[in-house]
Amino acid sequence: MSDLKRMMRALAVTIIRYNEAQTEKDQSALARLKKPHEELLSDLRELIVEATKKYNTRTPVLNYLLHLIRKFKPLVDQATPLKDSDYQEIENNLVAFILNMQKLRELSHSKQIKIEYDGNEEAMYGFIRGAFQNYSPCVSAEIIEKNILTPFELKFVTPESEVREVIKGLVDTHKAEVKESYDLQEEIAELKRKNKQLEEEKLSAAEGKAKALVDTHKEEVKESYDLQKQIAALERKNKQLEEENSEIPALKKKLAAAEGKAKRLEELERQRQSEEINKQLGLLEQGNTKLKEKPEVPQNKADSSESSKKSDDLLRLLGSRERLLPGGTSPLLLGANFGNTRPFPGRFFPLPVISQSSTTSSSPVSGFQLTPAPGGNDSSSNP
Repeated sequence: MSDLKRMMRALAVTIIRYNEAQTEKDQSALARLKKPHEELLSDLRELIVEATKKYNTRTPVLNYLLHLIRKFKPLVDQATPLKDSDYQEIENNLVAFILNMQKLRELSHSKQIKIEYDGNEEAMYGFIRGAFQNYSPCVSAEIIEKNILTPFELKFVTPESEVREVIKGLVDTHKAEVKESYDLQEEIAELKRKNKQLEEEKLSAAEGKAKALVDTHKEEVKESYDLQKQIAALERKNKQLEEENSEIPALKKKLAAAEGKAKRLEELERQRQSEEINKQLGLLEQGNTKLKEKPEVPQNKADSSESSKKSDDLLRLLGSRERLLPGGTSPLLLGANFGNTRPFPGRFFPLPVISQSSTTSSSPVSGFQLTPAPGGNDSSSNP
């Protein structure tokens, strides 16, 4: 707290102490000084009224103190620097107050002088009790000297130049302290602002980083989820393949059984066809034998057709095309007359014709035997 602030408080304390001297009551000066400005002014007015009920000659002096407190204490308590004109006004009013108090200290309490402040003149009584100046000062003068003058090394007899110097020193020191405190507060505020800005930037950067991390995490989670789905699908497929693979041996067995069965059926069909061919061949051999034993007779058209039909049926059964007899065989019809050139009633098929000499046959033509060719087809024979 600056000395100028302490002088403002001293003005208020003077009013409180004067009330206590007149009423002999403790007015709790410290508690009152802590109150807001308007509440303090209200308390001081009440204290003045109470202290001057019986002796009102000091009311003008007390009101003078109240005026200084009301007008200048808020300015002095202000944390921001004042204009130079405000500081000058405070200084001038405090110097005038002390010089005016010095005038009253030289005047008898039964006499009055005009004191000017706040643009008005107020008549005030002197502070000297008795008929002569060497008499003691009154109570109000003692309280003013004790609370306002002495703490700042001033007296009622201090020269005006010294009074002005002291008050100017109080104002200048207060002005410097307020400016220094204000500049410091401004610097602190600027540092706080910069710190807040840095914190916001860091927070913004952190939020951006956190957002990027969250986005990355989301992508990783999505990728992980997709991979899990792929893994699950592959596992299902693998399981399905394993199940299918487990069925392969059984399928192979079934396939082998089916192939075996087909092979057996094919063999049975070949055997059946072979038996049928052999049966047909047997019938033909029987027919050939009968032809050898019987004399040749004219063959009618019906017999020729029937023989041709049997030959066609045999060819279809053998699955081969018609072929002529190989060279060196007789193309003539076997019969009673060897020299008869009538063709064989029917068609030749790819079966080799083997000549057989018979010593017992009376026929001029040797007999022959039909033998099935290997494979059913003689692909090497020329048509």
